[in-house]
Amino acid sequence: MTETPPKRGRRPRIEKDIFGDEYLAGRRVFSLTLDESRLPEGARQLLCAISTMNVDDVNLVQVFSDAIKVVEPDFWSNKIDDLTPFEWKLFMALDDPTFREQVKALLETHVP
Repeated sequence: MTETPPKRGRRPRIEKDIFGDEYLAGRRVFSLTLDESRLPEGARQLLCAISTMNVDDVNLVQVFSDAIKVVEPDFWSNKIDDLTPFEWKLFMALDDPTFREQVKALLETHVP
């Protein structure tokens, strides 16, 4: 199978995801609809300034992409923890042989 050559002047950018798998960079992962009243104060001020000054050439997608890049790493790990169902946490914990033995012992002593 032959690869399709990239368009002239543009080379595809290859990046790696969190699992180390390569993917073609630049693809849209999701789109975002924001309620302006719920944005942080700084973001609202930015939008107000852009509107007031009639600035047309601001790429808001890039602005918010840049903002996401500077969010503290703890935010993302805490969000993953908050969104992970208990069942999934238990399933993953049961992969640990030590934990599995503790659960087995607990069930054997407390379940009739």
